[in-house]
Amino acid sequence: MLRTLGRKAGRTTIKVILNEQGIDPAPSRKRQMSWSEFLRAHWGAIAACDFLTEEVLTLHGLVRYHVLIVIDLASRRVEIGGIVHQPTGAWMVQAVRNLLDVEDGFLHGKTHLIMDRDPVFTADTRTLLSSGGLEPVRLP
Repeated sequence: MLRTLGRKAGRTTIKVILNEQGIDPAPSRKRQMSWSEFLRAHWGAIAACDFLTEEVLTLHGLVRYHVLIVIDLASRRVEIGGIVHQPTGAWMVQAVRNLLDVEDGFLHGKTHLIMDRDPVFTADTRTLLSSGGLEPVRLP
């Protein structure tokens, strides 16, 4: 565009402008996969998980329960990973063990698990997922 205006820009100037705009150099841009390309390429191997909360009226009053939901993105099948009053790291590790079970684990055969940055997804949880062949994909 500058050339059509009769102006010249040096390589360094272009590099500075691209860096300021957060744009990688051309060879690096082609190596990175967009989010939609990633999903299309791995659709059958991706699951996602998150928590929902439900308030239940009990004999002790209103109690909030946390429900771990896991979805297979290809089939849209949903699994309840567990229900607990207060999720902890230890509880989450056990829920992941159940989901990774070799015989009937919901995540068996999956390679990627999309999750948010909830603190209950501890380092132990992510390590267990990685050792089970799953790559945790944490959303920003």
